[in-house]
Amino acid sequence: HLSWSLKAGDRTLLAGPNGSGKSSLLAIIRGDHPQIFKNNLIFFGERPGEGLNVWDLRRRVALLSPELQVHLSPRLSVEEVVLGGIQHLWDRTRQPLWSERLRLQEVTELLEIVEWKNRSWFELTPSMQRRVLLARAFSSQPDILLLDETFHGLSEEDRDAMLRALQGEAHLIPALVWVTHEKKSAPNWLNNAIDL
Repeated sequence: HLSWSLKAGDRTLLAGPNGSGKSSLLAIIRGDHPQIFKNNLIFFGERPGEGLNVWDLRRRVALLSPELQVHLSPRLSVEEVVLGGIQHLWDRTRQPLWSERLRLQEVTELLEIVEWKNRSWFELTPSMQRRVLLARAFSSQPDILLLDETFHGLSEEDRDAMLRALQGEAHLIPALVWVTHEKKSAPNWLNNAIDL
């Protein structure tokens, strides 16, 4: 029973207790839930089952969630994790183009992780991994960025670096959804709110 339009310029706080449906709603927005075919949904002007390519949709919507951390191969380097976002590849990369190398440099500078590029994913703390995943999300230049409990459990250093990056780069992301069960943790630059 939710009616919601997410438009360019929206910076939406999606709040609610555990079990209220926040993560399910994010999966629907990414086209990663069977409910997309049972509800009246329009993604970038197209409907599921009527021309919408779900794989193209997922390239336009970046999700950053603590659960993603366990799905990346520990053999990857930080550079490969971020490059995977640029190339829209999950657990592997190909030889980068010059333009992809430039984007990689931009986002690693933005998140202040340039010196981490050759470190392995496995040796980073979970807090540091989340910072790298934000670089990966930015690198893909999404139309919608979904931040699901992204800042929960972070070190102060990683949280501050991520907030600086969001404040500096968020204007380049058409729409952003900040998901939390603790409203007080949300930044003051969000301009919409939905309570589940």
